[in-house]
Amino acid sequence: MAALRSAVVRMHEALERERESELYLRADVENYAKRLEREADAAADRKLEQFITGIIEALDELEIYREAARSAGANSSLIEGLDIILGKLLKSMEGAGLRRIYPMGEEFDPKLHSAVAVERTEEGAGKVVGVLRAGYVFKGKLLRPALVRVGISHDQRG
Repeated sequence: MAALRSAVVRMHEALERERESELYLRADVENYAKRLEREADAAADRKLEQFITGIIEALDELEIYREAARSAGANSSLIEGLDIILGKLLKSMEGAGLRRIYPMGEEFDPKLHSAVAVERTEEGAGKVVGVLRAGYVFKGKLLRPALVRVGISHDQRG
């Protein structure tokens, strides 16, 4: 009887080791699947980021064209149409995770803005007083800082 009990205990221990091995194997498989998913998501984000960078260049050109048309006195229908197209493109890009940075009147933030000029001002020292080019953030990552003019007080040296 003792030999039988001993054999049952050994079989029970072996079964427990097999169960533990199975749990570790399942955990390894789940971790591997999660890693593959993260890597696939990262690869898709890189591809999307490349695509969005090209779209940003097209947005810049549309904005330049709109401002040139406005300066040349183009009819309001053309300018309104360009505004609608730009708005739709920006809204669509926001849905893909793109956020436009147009910081006019905001405090200068060197993490998001690149100061290319300063302008003396009575009010607004340290604030963005002009935006030369919008910036963009994609899914929390800065793709391009906004190019801005920053206000300084009259008594500051520039």
